[in-house]
Amino acid sequence: MSIQSNIVEHYGNGLARATASVVATGPARSSTGWFESDDRTTHARPDPSCLYLGSQHSQAYRLLSHAIHNRKGLFVLTGAAGTGKTALLRAVAAMSPSVQFGILETPWSNTSSDFLLMVLEAFGVTQSGSTKAQLALRLRSRVLELHHQGKMPTLMVDEAHTLPVEALEEIRLLMNFESFGERLLTIILAGQAQLSRLLNQDCLCNLKQRVEIRLDLQPVDPPEVEGYLKHRWYRAGGTGPFPFTHEVISAIAIASHGLPGLINSISENALLAAQERRHSNVGIHHIRKVLRDLDLPAPKMLPVSVSDPGTAIVHVGRDTQQCVRVPKPVLAMRPMKQERLRAVWPAFPIRLAARLGLGTIQWRRKEVG
Repeated sequence: MSIQSNIVEHYGNGLARATASVVATGPARSSTGWFESDDRTTHARPDPSCLYLGSQHSQAYRLLSHAIHNRKGLFVLTGAAGTGKTALLRAVAAMSPSVQFGILETPWSNTSSDFLLMVLEAFGVTQSGSTKAQLALRLRSRVLELHHQGKMPTLMVDEAHTLPVEALEEIRLLMNFESFGERLLTIILAGQAQLSRLLNQDCLCNLKQRVEIRLDLQPVDPPEVEGYLKHRWYRAGGTGPFPFTHEVISAIAIASHGLPGLINSISENALLAAQERRHSNVGIHHIRKVLRDLDLPAPKMLPVSVSDPGTAIVHVGRDTQQCVRVPKPVLAMRPMKQERLRAVWPAFPIRLAARLGLGTIQWRRKEVG
């Protein structure tokens, strides 16, 4: 059975199913109720039940599992914000029952003692009012206890790029926890690109030498964005027609740069926009509105929707996704001026396309009733 199938089976019983009724529109309602799916479809919160294992994330999942079950010591996972690091860590933790995880998702600590207190709390130990040496001994005792129970203690530190140098130095010391030559604690550091720059500091060269596996998580590849959206749609219980067309999926891939967090935000807001207008599908005009609302830059080569009336499209070769907009005529005007425009205007896009070295043209004009 594949890794993806294991995750789906593990989380399958806990998923809410689709609702059969159509909900009223409005900003206070679920964005996916109109489309017969629950709100897990595109929400931006890290959700291991909706984790899509594309080429990048499946490789990261295998390496994380390998590092944990083979006690590889220190694993460093980096990636831009929104690449799915947190959801990946949660999925690995949920699928490893023989491992005892201590997870720090927001490691607030200004001193090494604060960091040790947080690590103890993550492993289920409440300790206060102790010296740094006492905290370290109590943590070692807890790790040994878990080891004797047949568990594999693993410390996961998310947002590790925010850790101070003192806490990172404490992590190096925790790497010395051994029993009869066997490593007792596996540590996974996950963070943004700043973590790599932090580890390159001279004062942390000893910690960098302890890194056994290192991986930089990349965004979702453009061809996989459709699979990503469909996976989340059907994992959320979507029973109606898939509301994203190939044209819209290409636009989302371009606008989000393949970042799962941005894909989720754009998709959720686009569903809301379509629901407000009682549209059965998400259109390119919904994507443009969402990008404006989220203050995100609209790519210059964002596809133009052929379903929008009054749209002029220049197709470059046979690639219908790579198209640019040419100026549209003024549609509402007096009949005499309109007739003059009809005589002159159709040749204008052709001359423009020839001058720009583009390919064929498809011209659609809205008739004035």
